[in-house]
Amino acid sequence: MALRDTRSFLEKLQEAGELLVVDQEVDADAEAAAIVAKLNEDGGQAVWFRNVKGATSGASLAGGLYAGPGLLYYRTRKPWTRIALALNIEPDVTYEDFLFTINDRSQRGQIKPLRLGAGRCKDITSSGDDVDLTRYPFPQVHPTDGGRYGVGTTFVQDPDTRAIHAGAYRWMVLGKDRIVCNLPPDRPISAIFKKYQERGEAMPFAIAFGGSPALQVAAHMGLPATADILGIAGGLCQDPIELVGAENDGLLVPADADLVLEGTFSLTETASEGPYATFIDIGTVSQQPVGTVRVITQQEHPIITFGVDSARGGDLMNLTSLLHAAELMAIAKTAILPVRWIALPTETRLGLCVISSKVPYNGFAFQMTGLIFGSSAWFDKLLIVDYDVNPEQLNLAVNDMLNKANPARAWYRSDADAPATKVAKYPTENGMTAQVYILATWDAQAKREEIGQKIAFESCYPPEIQERVLSRWKKDYGFTHAEPIVYRTVSG
Repeated sequence: MALRDTRSFLEKLQEAGELLVVDQEVDADAEAAAIVAKLNEDGGQAVWFRNVKGATSGASLAGGLYAGPGLLYYRTRKPWTRIALALNIEPDVTYEDFLFTINDRSQRGQIKPLRLGAGRCKDITSSGDDVDLTRYPFPQVHPTDGGRYGVGTTFVQDPDTRAIHAGAYRWMVLGKDRIVCNLPPDRPISAIFKKYQERGEAMPFAIAFGGSPALQVAAHMGLPATADILGIAGGLCQDPIELVGAENDGLLVPADADLVLEGTFSLTETASEGPYATFIDIGTVSQQPVGTVRVITQQEHPIITFGVDSARGGDLMNLTSLLHAAELMAIAKTAILPVRWIALPTETRLGLCVISSKVPYNGFAFQMTGLIFGSSAWFDKLLIVDYDVNPEQLNLAVNDMLNKANPARAWYRSDADAPATKVAKYPTENGMTAQVYILATWDAQAKREEIGQKIAFESCYPPEIQERVLSRWKKDYGFTHAEPIVYRTVSG
């Protein structure tokens, strides 16, 4: 059965060993986020802080729910485990099957949402002078940030089509009933806000924390304004998203949300938003629309979820890495390319793309990389590895780059006519740079004697010996401390 709220998600994470619970008092001013950041960078669990200093609303904080470790080194905890649990996918799913499931469910399995007459998100209602955002432990994520921040899922309605857009947009607390929201110019919410400006009307909003975790995943997919995000979220978890009418006419919110803020964004009043650090940069201060919160609805003890966007392997980076890899896989399959998997390792802050693919003829790599580079703004370096490299141990990809890619013949650089990527830190001339791809595969036309010998367990020992060793690993040898690792699972 699909998860419908934050509590059931936390319970499932705890059962899977993916959640730590902290009952000691923790400060929402940087301390909680610092703990989450360290866990993210160490490949650790999510964490639920049940005793937050000064939280007079009875609210608690939960962080790192969609985070995960990197792929360069083998770990029993996988980058996609928590997201799989959120979407009711088996947590031990392979990387390739995870990408396939994301694409299959989001593209072909959309399920329309279900509107209910009532929901737990409306157990308690505050309005007028009772609205007070300072009662809630919205965290100061970084000491250098402009203030306390929240994200959640923001719902707005297109005034022309009446379609509801849901997305993950950060906002900063300005006071008891005022926030300032970052509206990126390339995201659908900015185009919708512009329509309200042209009409001379304030834009109603609802910001929800909690509800189905699938909605939070869908909100991070970077979908266009025309996408049915609610239907896609239902497809991701294979169950309709349950919604109730918001206090703002026309908007819908998750029935089981922990906390919902409702109000309007001003057409004329702006305030300084930022700085706010992400894994892309430390951010700058910009003038953004001010929102007035007029109504707060909530469950009795709401859980406010958050991520540390600057942390390696944090929620934002991990979701972006996995969801964009799935998007690129869909593009490759549409082009009928013989690609096994695509990965954007979080250890590289998404600056490197690794592709496992067959290379059937000379010139194929050039054609494939042109398509992939043209479909992403994240990386300017691309590594192509053989079909037998396991995506769960990308250290093998680095090994193959060193052993198979002749620098004189297999490292290719374009002219400096490509825009610098989002994560580039190096200086550029007029924001332009080159793109590099490395062909770390054996030549498809090479004779067997020309291909280097693989020196590894999988290649040095006959299959019957391998099977005997693996089958007796725990039962007969008593090696219970760890599972044996099989590094190359597909012959290539």
